[in-house]
Amino acid sequence: MIVTIAHTKGGVGKSTLAWHIIFMFIMLGKRVKVIDLDFQQTTYFLNQIRVSSGLDGLEVEQPQDIEELISLLEDYDEDIVIVDIGGFDNDMNRTAISYADKILVPISNSVTEVLGFKTFEAILEDITTQKLDYPFVNVVLNNIHPLTKNFDVITEAIGNNPQMKLLKSIIRNRKVYKDTLGVGKSVLDTNDTPAIEDIKRLCDELTSH
Repeated sequence: MIVTIAHTKGGVGKSTLAWHIIFMFIMLGKRVKVIDLDFQQTTYFLNQIRVSSGLDGLEVEQPQDIEELISLLEDYDEDIVIVDIGGFDNDMNRTAISYADKILVPISNSVTEVLGFKTFEAILEDITTQKLDYPFVNVVLNNIHPLTKNFDVITEAIGNNPQMKLLKSIIRNRKVYKDTLGVGKSVLDTNDTPAIEDIKRLCDELTSH
């Protein structure tokens, strides 16, 4: 299964989310391939920090062109491929989107993120116009304040699109998600049970039918 984590707006937490779900899938016994398409190379550099800290690292692929990317997406032996793309629109990112079995879109109830989501939806429609596959879009509430319970602005943005689903999983705003990144760790390297359970619920929901 190929999971592409995407959003046309930067700073929504794509790389942070990608990092934590990678290690959760590994903990769950999945073989994971990691592809970093973000020009900031966040996943790649987080892995470098992790290795320099003496922890087990990942093999992070960084394809340099579309042909190399397609080769990685068509010929993989792992159970899950996680693709972290940047917050911009280009042919490499569109290719990663079109090859995905599931697109994971992190979004908060911020107005700017919701507006950015509508821009992303237009890109998906354009990909469909080009007769490329339109994968199923899984929207996950991310970086949500612990007391927030009303998500009407997001459900309205998704509308009745049959290709989109708002996941039941909610990733709350927890300090541990960012604190662990600075030392190359994931929530699984901590004792923060609520954060670990958040990420596990998301991974379980992504792999469910």
